[in-house]
Amino acid sequence: MVYGLKIFKGKDGGFTVLEVLISITVLSIALIALASLATQGMRATETGKRLTQALNIGTEKLESLKAIPYANIQSDGNDGGITRDCALTGSPPPLYTCTPSPATSTPDSVMYFTWYWTVEYIDLDNDTVYYSTDPIIDSNDIKKVTVVVQWTDLFGPHTVTLPLLRSKV
Repeated sequence: MVYGLKIFKGKDGGFTVLEVLISITVLSIALIALASLATQGMRATETGKRLTQALNIGTEKLESLKAIPYANIQSDGNDGGITRDCALTGSPPPLYTCTPSPATSTPDSVMYFTWYWTVEYIDLDNDTVYYSTDPIIDSNDIKKVTVVVQWTDLFGPHTVTLPLLRSKV
């Protein structure tokens, strides 16, 4: 006589080894899918946080660029509270790239964001007159100022651009 071991017969039988293995396999697949979903959720949350920070930085920088006089937005200088170096990087139409000093921002002391801006002349009246010796724009033209914010995280490099049209008036 065997004590503690009950042998089942017929309808009262328990699970077979095959049934247990299949249920463990199905459960494992479901848990792996949930873990993958949780990882994607965390990645999306982190990317969204960094994107929001970059947009906030870009918006803040666009607002501060409004303090720079229209005629000087593409020139080296220190007016408007922003020290910058600007260089002609394309033409026609003239395209200037300006790098501020400092060019980094760390909103949470963890992630470094770099930023710069470009100034492109937009010839609204199609007269192909953009500038003479000094950048001069006629009253029918505008400047497109684009702030570029960049950062690199665990998921690779990212870039956000924010455009602004400025007129002479």
